[in-house]
Amino acid sequence: MAGNSQTPLSDAIALCVSENTRARYEEFIRVFLVSKMGVIASGPQREPGTYKAGKDEFGVAIGGTPDGRKMVLACADRAVFVQRYSRPFNAEVDALALLNIAIANPDCEGILINSATSEHSIVIERARVAALLSSPPKRLIGKKPWWKFWASE
Repeated sequence: MAGNSQTPLSDAIALCVSENTRARYEEFIRVFLVSKMGVIASGPQREPGTYKAGKDEFGVAIGGTPDGRKMVLACADRAVFVQRYSRPFNAEVDALALLNIAIANPDCEGILINSATSEHSIVIERARVAALLSSPPKRLIGKKPWWKFWASE
């Protein structure tokens, strides 16, 4: 992966799609943990089909997998994604925020991240979300509270 790519998370998704191995998925997770993702956010007056985060600070849209599982919906490399697709990803959160949003909602079965460069997506299952939160990398510890990382345009 090129270190100066405008789409590092989408590049990691593409590698997972082309080479479906545990090593590629772990590389995706490493890139995910240092990335920001787009979400479809709404304020305290939530629309149907959104999850609340924290004490109703904001909600994020959910999506479903083909087999019907409910996932927090996110996009990789938001700046490129919103130029290419018409989905209204109006906020950006970092990995820790996204993990916390997913785990805070008991019906959520994970995170579905859509690529900005192709019509592919990748899932982080709820069990993996919990594992990542139980021992977060040191670079994720000591930041602002997770719900303060989003900003709408």
